[in-house]
Amino acid sequence: MESLDRFTSAEVSSHSSKTDCWITIHGKVYDVSEFLEDHPGGDKILIQASGKDDATEAFDEIGHSEQAEELMDCFLVGVLDGYDHTKAVVHKKKPRKVVKKPRSSSGMGNGEMVFTWVDYIAPIVILIFALVSWYFLTFGDKNA
Repeated sequence: MESLDRFTSAEVSSHSSKTDCWITIHGKVYDVSEFLEDHPGGDKILIQASGKDDATEAFDEIGHSEQAEELMDCFLVGVLDGYDHTKAVVHKKKPRKVVKKPRSSSGMGNGEMVFTWVDYIAPIVILIFALVSWYFLTFGDKNA
């Protein structure tokens, strides 16, 4: 495995703009500049975290998914010089609530679209209204 570059806190904190954004999580330095627009929490949260020595606590408190943690490897540029893993605060991830969506009245809970009578009647009513309006505007009372 290739050894990672080492950065000081001052070096990392100098990369704290929208075009050049580095953050430190668990002693690892990530260049998230290209991820700012795609971050589900918005770019501001990453830019705010970039000015700090360590964004570990904020990262752990949110409870990111395993996919998010795997994605981080793409942005890894090095390690924080002098990072003491023994002093790091380890936060247990908060359990996520799984909310089950209620099944539709048709019993299709597999993501299929379910149409109600309004989905059929509303367009027909709008079409009839448009045709009646067109008729009266075109062939209306010509004697007036």
